[in-house]
Amino acid sequence: MILFLLISCFLHRANLVGIVDFTEGTECALELRDGSIVVVTSSLCKSLKEGDQVQFYIRKNKVKQ
Repeated sequence: MILFLLISCFLHRANLVGIVDFTEGTECALELRDGSIVVVTSSLCKSLKEGDQVQFYIRKNKVKQ
């Protein structure tokens, strides 16, 4: 079971990584590695502080046509 978990974590990589620039309530600004700024509105921002690293994962859903 642990081996399966380790393999799945290894295969799943972060698509975007950002550092928290500032937080204010439910809004926070993240600076991505390429220097661009992303503003996020989420309750998750309440638990973040400046300097925290955030990783974004993208999951593609198959669209039925």
